[in-house]
Amino acid sequence: MAAMLWALYMLALGEKIPARRVWPGVLVSLAGWLAVSMAFSYYVEHFAHYAELYGSIATIVVSLLWLYWSGTVLIMGGELNAALIDIRAKRVGAAKVIRNRRKTFARGDESWLNSDGLAPGTCRETDRSSE
Repeated sequence: MAAMLWALYMLALGEKIPARRVWPGVLVSLAGWLAVSMAFSYYVEHFAHYAELYGSIATIVVSLLWLYWSGTVLIMGGELNAALIDIRAKRVGAAKVIRNRRKTFARGDESWLNSDGLAPGTCRETDRSSE
């Protein structure tokens, strides 16, 4: 089951990422799926009386409810993976920007400065005493 979920989550991303980035969602999905299945089984056996309410189609109703909750848990695992990958991409992206700035400063390359010799978005302090 873990291998199938791993393959599903790898294909669902639509981009190539390292395989180890998918495992958190797989493990959370498996644990959640087992918990939901056990809780639903207990509920159906002890509290719900679907046969009395639905008669002969009770099995179909119970199966559809179980599929609904199982699908919800699987989607939540995929969402967890997407969120973790997004967080890491932002963190790595910020680190790359900082690293590139350090390289620029180390080279003494000032091509990124504007015509006043300032960083974009900054301005010189004006002397307010002359106003």
